Amino acid sequence: MFKIGFLISLLFILQAAYALPLTEALFKQNKILKRATCADDYSVKNLPGLDKMDPKFVPEMHAGYIQAEENVDEDYFFWKFSKNQTESASSDRLILWFNGGPGCSSMAGALAENGPLTLNDNDEVVYSPGTWIEEGDLVFIDQPGGVGFSDSNDYSSELKDIAANMMTFLKNYFEVFPEDKAKDLYLSGESYAGQYIPYFGAKILAEETDINLKGLLIFNGYIYPDVQQSALFEFGVENNIISQSDADEAQDEIQECIQTYESNQQLWASVIKEIEANGEYEGENDFETDDNKVESYECIQLLNEFLLATYDTSKPEDELCINVYDFRLRDSSLCGSNSFPPNHQQINDFLNSATIDEALNLKTAKNWSDCDSGTVGENLVNYYSYPAFFKLPYILSKIPILIAAGENDIICNIKGLEKMVSVLTWGDKLSPGFSSDIEYANYGVDGTTYGTVKQEGNLMFAGISNASHMAPYSQPIGSRALIDIFFGDFIKNGSNYVAPSHGDF
Repeated sequence: MFKIGFLISLLFILQAAYALPLTEALFKQNKILKRATCADDYSVKNLPGLDKMDPKFVPEMHAGYIQAEENVDEDYFFWKFSKNQTESASSDRLILWFNGGPGCSSMAGALAENGPLTLNDNDEVVYSPGTWIEEGDLVFIDQPGGVGFSDSNDYSSELKDIAANMMTFLKNYFEVFPEDKAKDLYLSGESYAGQYIPYFGAKILAEETDINLKGLLIFNGYIYPDVQQSALFEFGVENNIISQSDADEAQDEIQECIQTYESNQQLWASVIKEIEANGEYEGENDFETDDNKVESYECIQLLNEFLLATYDTSKPEDELCINVYDFRLRDSSLCGSNSFPPNHQQINDFLNSATIDEALNLKTAKNWSDCDSGTVGENLVNYYSYPAFFKLPYILSKIPILIAAGENDIICNIKGLEKMVSVLTWGDKLSPGFSSDIEYANYGVDGTTYGTVKQEGNLMFAGISNASHMAPYSQPIGSRALIDIFFGDFIKNGSNYVAPSHGDF
């Protein structure tokens, strides 16, 4: 009976997500008011603590709603940060950030990960060292509809539809901020954004828009879930999270997972060929099956088995199982989904305060919720949207991609991502995976090594030491250093990469 209850509780974390409680969004009584039409209407000036900051660290900010689906009441909320123009020249890069879920808000990324502001003990904003604002203008977007502050009357059921909505959002965004259209655009994010980002990138490239897309940056991405989950027990044994006997007991389930995705690859052969060649698949539910094409039950249930193997009733209640987002930690029966990162409740309270509602131009009826995976995730059935993995060869033929992994993450662990890359063929390569002569090199900043990186053609792959599922949160300098290296801002010391110091630590 206890085991069944535990398994039910784990259903809340079966989908890779930003590590916050998966609570359902609450609604007030009013509807979204008229959308703003020019950049000045979106200006953000008054946040608690902003007047106490060193002026050189105070970013220029814009926030509010932009329509994301034609003829439907679906607006995406965004929060944009630019460096103070009195201190530096305008950036020529525009970096969009997406959290995962599906159903988790990018505002958590803005305040807990790589945005220029975070919160102190007095619930005031302060400068966040390690911010990516040193790399370019940042735009954090709540999407798809229903996530965070974003509203929708019609939840998306397919990743293909979400990609189309992002194209509408970008078109309308560039009408409000026309100066951003000439900038080099990078799509970035973590977790289930490993699905979103390739879908968005492939659509931008396939439609041959005048959007200046230059690269994708995916951290601990949920890119090919079935292949990644098949490596979960191997990862656990290598990191002494579970025993070899635990892994041996799961071999039948692991083989069933492998057989499932190998069978699907054969079944979908014509679809995969079209996606790899054109970036998109124009068909719908050609196989007439009501199954999620992105992830199979046979593979995602391995996470249940894995976490059960870490369960220890002899430990205190708050240490019953391993934390799924950082294996250095133990947690309650929800295995970290309701307690990571430590400041998640503070962010929730801050974003739902009346002062913030006004400051962020929240002309909305919606309270902020960190994750709405219940509603958003349940509607995202993906009957005819296939794993984003199959879009990577098309994208890599045109622009570079960084795939990085915080090495202490379980749910989107580095072993699974390495296995995924081992079956990926890109560029002019005739066989999958990195060539045998491509080895990892160390990378670091100011004499400190933060991880390893290797690159072949347009693909860069990196592991970030001592970093969680939310790598920019737990290793801000190590994560930002990878961005510098990806952008070509580094020097070589032998075979090792040395990224620049930005002087904010």
